[in-house]
Amino acid sequence: MAMSCDRSRKKWQKVLYKDQGVSDNYVDESFLEEMKKNLHIRTYEFWAVVRESNVVMHQIYSVWIFVAVYFHMRNFVLTPQFLFEMSSAVTIVGYIVNFVILHENALTKSIFLRF
Repeated sequence: MAMSCDRSRKKWQKVLYKDQGVSDNYVDESFLEEMKKNLHIRTYEFWAVVRESNVVMHQIYSVWIFVAVYFHMRNFVLTPQFLFEMSSAVTIVGYIVNFVILHENALTKSIFLRF
């Protein structure tokens, strides 16, 4: 009887390798005192995550397009001349669209600044 009183008086420790005379699923009152919740939590905004994921998807698609073009050129489906002409045309169209969008934004900003 004295042995069980001594064991119950010993302070419970949160260690696995020591026999403390209690069942395996025993939890002391002090068990949750040391727990730290959400210590390194980071909050994200949805649209910021979508924008950042677009960067990764752009890289994946670039690699996929490179591999597809390589195999099409290897199988003589695409010629280097056709590839050069198409990439030049897409570059010129992209430049024109970018130029129009930038000047349209600048034009609308200058109109609103006048009022």
